[in-house]
Amino acid sequence: MLAEHGLNVGLLFPKHDSKDDPEILMNNLGVKRLGLGVEIDVENPRKSLEEALELAKGNAEFNRKLKEKYGTLDGIDYIAETIFMYQHGQDISSRWAITPF
Repeated sequence: MLAEHGLNVGLLFPKHDSKDDPEILMNNLGVKRLGLGVEIDVENPRKSLEEALELAKGNAEFNRKLKEKYGTLDGIDYIAETIFMYQHGQDISSRWAITPF
């Protein structure tokens, strides 16, 4: 959502807590793996912010690659359209076989 508005920010997120839903852990791992965000270091939040700002420098290129590959930065719209196509018997093989980069 932020990318659609031209905001180049790195994500900051709290450390996963064992009481959190497992989806939170998967989201955090994915964001880290893609180099889009930083887990907040409670001992040194300034360092975390600085790291997130540094990561943000690559957002424009990351977003460009996404737009080139998927034609949009709106993942919800993309998957909704893919589901619609599937339900109406259209070929989606070019969509489901795509890997992030």
